[in-house]
Amino acid sequence: KGPAYFRKTLVIIQFAVSVLLIVSTGVILQQMKMLQGSKLYNQADQIVSVRFGGVAPLERYPALRNEILLDPQISEVALSVHLPRRENFGGLLETSFILPDISGDQDYNWKHLQGDYHFPEVFDMELVAGRSFDVQNVNDSSNFVINETAVRTLNMSAEEVIGLTLQDTATREDGRIIGVVKDFPFESIYSSIKPMVIQPKQHRRNQILYVKLPASQLSEKIAYLEKTWKEVLPGAPFDYWFLSEEFGRMYRAELKLTNLVRLFSVLAVLIACLGLYGLASYTAEQKTKEIGVRKVLGATVPQIVLMLVADFLKMILIACLIALPLGYFLMQDWLENFVYRIDMGWMTFALSVAIIVGLTLLTVSYESIKASTVDPAKSLKYE
Repeated sequence: KGPAYFRKTLVIIQFAVSVLLIVSTGVILQQMKMLQGSKLYNQADQIVSVRFGGVAPLERYPALRNEILLDPQISEVALSVHLPRRENFGGLLETSFILPDISGDQDYNWKHLQGDYHFPEVFDMELVAGRSFDVQNVNDSSNFVINETAVRTLNMSAEEVIGLTLQDTATREDGRIIGVVKDFPFESIYSSIKPMVIQPKQHRRNQILYVKLPASQLSEKIAYLEKTWKEVLPGAPFDYWFLSEEFGRMYRAELKLTNLVRLFSVLAVLIACLGLYGLASYTAEQKTKEIGVRKVLGATVPQIVLMLVADFLKMILIACLIALPLGYFLMQDWLENFVYRIDMGWMTFALSVAIIVGLTLLTVSYESIKASTVDPAKSLKYE
């Protein structure tokens, strides 16, 4: 019996590894899907970033923007800081503000995102209260739009903060809060969303041109952008990338991990199926006489198949009892690295078990049915 137990132990280990990898793949894919649903990421394939600061004079930006928008299929163009903020870039500039209307000299150190009037439209910022910037309104050059997290630090509602004065403590310049936008992750999801102020005032050096392109004809629109750029800014290098490439660089490790775990899951399942097939063939051969006797005594094909499959289902149960708790704790530990993360539901674990059970039944049933349909006379003569 020793060799039989050893073979079964190996199959249980293969099952456990397969279940563990399938669970891990499911959790990682769900976490990456949540990431890809963020405000910046879900438009990343359509937004082109072009290096502007240090390459082109700021005074030429209005002429360039107007020329680009002559193409009716290009909806939005803006100039702002480099997004998303990767760790090696450092965070957004943090500015100290006071709200003299409600809190006197109390400082609020908020992230300061500098761009132009059109930044909220390019990135499809969703207004919760108030309005966005209006290029026709000269006062808006000193006004502000803030995010929901900033509103929460004030213990006020979004509607209540509209119209309040916000003053930069360093420059003593002030403006009014004209709008509140929904929170959006402008940094990695390893970082929590901070209170943020958006102001239509360009950063001195950090300037990136953002152009939202239609979903189709991307190559044609890139060619149009390059042609327009060279006409308006002759001699300036046209250095562009899609926002999706920036996310790819930001989450390179996560994307590699996703691909590796997916690959190893497929390999583990294939190896487990091969092991199952071999063990099923061996088991059917060993029980040839028993199967013949059972058939003579009136056992049906489904009853014999169930008898042969039952041992494998027991092995799956043991493997799941090992792999599911281990998978839960390992994935919970991995998710702790993220500030924003999914909740692991039972569906991921149930689906993993269902996949393994389904593959087992498919693999084992073939040999089981073949063995159970042999003529009992031949089975009983088997040596």
